[in-house]
Amino acid sequence: TPGATASGATAVGGDGGGSDEFCVEVVKGPGHGGKVGLDVARSNGTLRVKKVTDGRIKDWNLANPGLEVREGDCIVEVNGIRGGTDEILATIKSQTMLRIKL
Repeated sequence: TPGATASGATAVGGDGGGSDEFCVEVVKGPGHGGKVGLDVARSNGTLRVKKVTDGRIKDWNLANPGLEVREGDCIVEVNGIRGGTDEILATIKSQTMLRIKL
C-alpha cells in the first residue's frame, strides 16, 4: 500500500510477481537544492547507482528502512522511460515528480 513518507517521497510496493524490482517516488523541490542525490554510471542499458549523496533519495532511505536505494542498484525505468540511459537521465533532469524503478 503506498504511504506518504518524509520529504515528498512515497513508498510504492512491488508488483507482487516475485520481481526484485521496486519503485521509489520522489518530488524534486526545495531542500537539497532540488537534488535527487545519486551518482550513477551507465551499465547495459541501465544506470547503476555508484553512490547515494545528499538529496531526495537519501531522504527516502532514511524514511524507508528495508527499501533503501543502495550502491550497486540499477535504475531500469523512470516515469515509464526504459532502456535508454540518455533518455532516463534526461527525464531525471527535466521532471519534478520522479517514479524510479530499480
